[in-house]
Amino acid sequence: MAPSCSRCLALCVVILAVPVRAPAAPVTFEQPQAYAVVIGISQYREEVIPTVAYAVKDAEAVAQLLETQGGIPKSHIRLLTDAKATGNDLRSVGQWLRMRVKPESAVYVYYAGHGTPDPKTGTAYLVPWDGHPDYPEGLYSLSALYDALNALPAKHIVVMLDSCFSGSAGRSVLPKGARPMVLSLENPLLATGKVVVLAAATGSQISSDYEKAEHGLFTHVLLNGLGYAADADQDGFVTLKELYPYLRQHVSDLAVQELDREQTPVMLPGEDALGTRGSRPLVAIENGLKGLVTEFDTYLKSKKTKPQAQALLPSNAQVLPQAITGQDGAQMVLVPAGEFTMGSTKEEIERDISECPFINTHVQHLRYAHP
Repeated sequence: MAPSCSRCLALCVVILAVPVRAPAAPVTFEQPQAYAVVIGISQYREEVIPTVAYAVKDAEAVAQLLETQGGIPKSHIRLLTDAKATGNDLRSVGQWLRMRVKPESAVYVYYAGHGTPDPKTGTAYLVPWDGHPDYPEGLYSLSALYDALNALPAKHIVVMLDSCFSGSAGRSVLPKGARPMVLSLENPLLATGKVVVLAAATGSQISSDYEKAEHGLFTHVLLNGLGYAADADQDGFVTLKELYPYLRQHVSDLAVQELDREQTPVMLPGEDALGTRGSRPLVAIENGLKGLVTEFDTYLKSKKTKPQAQALLPSNAQVLPQAITGQDGAQMVLVPAGEFTMGSTKEEIERDISECPFINTHVQHLRYAHP
């Protein structure tokens, strides 16, 4: 049995005022006819299957982002984690969507957990909570998933896979006695069908955990990209043609520089075959900011006075012209994960974070750089 490996994802939201790039103009984005199935399996029923450390956390973060920035109604998002992601649950995904999806709908499917290859056929499988790589009948093949999704009337379908299928450790497991292998994640339907797949790694690579952010590496970069950083044209929206280059560059760079391995995300079909699908917005930046402001304002009303809230900001803070002002007067801006120069010491920042449940809940990873 292959050992488990680390994966990482960081959605870094900090209540700080620092100069960062902002969207060109406030935007509101809603997808009232969209549906999403988000799956994360960390702890499998069979104890011999390695734990996927952050898969549930990954799925929960993606589901929240699809709601707040993707504009998808919460009732349209089906979140399946651990024991709620059995083989029957995964096989029912197509039926659940088919009963709801309309021609104008967009569909999103996210999976974080183990994948496994069939050594005899090369078929790639998702491993449900109650599945085992030695028994293919209890697994769920990618080809079955793609077939079910392509049968839907929806025109826009995006699948995101933070898993790997080579059997080379990481988020991949093998049947007993089998060796790691190289396989293709493609399905002929992807070339002409409606499904676009964003996979964490090629068929021969490992999908890694990223310990610093306590997320999968692919999901960490995915959340950062959708959250803010992939908006290359600064129009306030993130599209597939913006997101994939961002994923490819930053996942690959982090894997080499910090994990000393290669991991290259794959998009199927390729960029040249995306057509108009590449320009369709996936999320809006302003949506996410509004959601955070509402939550933080609610917290401040119940816990902190206006002076206490303003004290969270450095005295020499420079606020963006488009920064959002809460009802209590505190100014806020979304800060992507990275290295920042701050007036406060690391100890002071960590103390403030620990004393504020809202910030502590949303901050997954911070690096500190001092002048």
